[in-house]
Amino acid sequence: MTIQINAKFKRSREFGINVDLNLDENKIMALFGKSGSGKSSILRYVAGFEKFPNNFLKVNETILQDKTSFVQPEHRQIGYVFQSLNLFTHLSAEGNLKFASERSRAKPFVSESEVIEILDLKDLLKKFPSSLSGGEQQRLAIGRSLLSNPSLILLDEPLSWLDTDTKLRILDYLKEINKKFQVPMIFVSHSADEVLLISDRIYEIEDGKNKPPLTPRQFSLRYFKETSTTETITIDCKVCEYDSINGLTRLNFEEESLYVEQGDLLENQTIKAEIKIQDIVVTRFHTEKSSVLNQFSATVHSINDPGNGAFAIIEFTKKTQSLSARVPRKSLQVLSPREKETLFIQINNLTVQNKR
Repeated sequence: MTIQINAKFKRSREFGINVDLNLDENKIMALFGKSGSGKSSILRYVAGFEKFPNNFLKVNETILQDKTSFVQPEHRQIGYVFQSLNLFTHLSAEGNLKFASERSRAKPFVSESEVIEILDLKDLLKKFPSSLSGGEQQRLAIGRSLLSNPSLILLDEPLSWLDTDTKLRILDYLKEINKKFQVPMIFVSHSADEVLLISDRIYEIEDGKNKPPLTPRQFSLRYFKETSTTETITIDCKVCEYDSINGLTRLNFEEESLYVEQGDLLENQTIKAEIKIQDIVVTRFHTEKSSVLNQFSATVHSINDPGNGAFAIIEFTKKTQSLSARVPRKSLQVLSPREKETLFIQINNLTVQNKR
């Protein structure tokens, strides 16, 4: 699934929108920026609430707007969670959910029972919105959006009025929904913490225009302090087989073999392996005779050299995954890496996050 948003329109004589945004597969994209930067205007355009000629919008190979066509909001299969929740106050929580599923023009990809379970709504079904807490109302609004059978969910500052603990729980719910049901999301926020916790790709919106997209790592480097030496990188691997003679389990990481000292992993299980950032070494060549078992090639995605201090960050891509290396700036001068260049990564220590 690919989402393409090309929009150029005036909101007033002084302010306009001019963006070119892309989101691959079933990911979560964030629009980040100050209040009044144009984030919500972009969402309203995507939802079809406002019509502007000569713009282009495509979701899941379906063109929703171009020079000759415009799909009305009710036909777009887009779920929208507002800052103001717009729940039906005369209906119970259960009634709000049933209304959404009954109004769906196609059979929802998720059942009411699944929504109730994943969002922990069972004890709220007979209650009315006025008796629910802010977090409970937000979970209900997300559930109602899911039952509308969306191909895309838009979230417009959905956490701005919630306390920190509730925000974190809602973010966890959203990530679980995205992972389990493979529904893409566009998440709007002016909070760098929220954006970093939930997003796969981040666009900063300023004065109605987007800056180049950032990965969470790049965003963290831009908006937060220097990377901690204890920071952990997580990669997805598939368990292959256990070597009882050497006490190692082989993992498949994007068609590369990695090894961990753990024998109780289930074959063909997908697991998350962890690497501390200081355990990653970058070289120009693959070392044949070395005590380091875990080596593989990767493509340089970006280089963040702060211009002073001891360290720089190189971000790499390996097919569908990414990882970062903390490199001494003095070594950076020797390596002289360039974007899109292939280098080699050595991992001194690899551990498994989740077992069975």
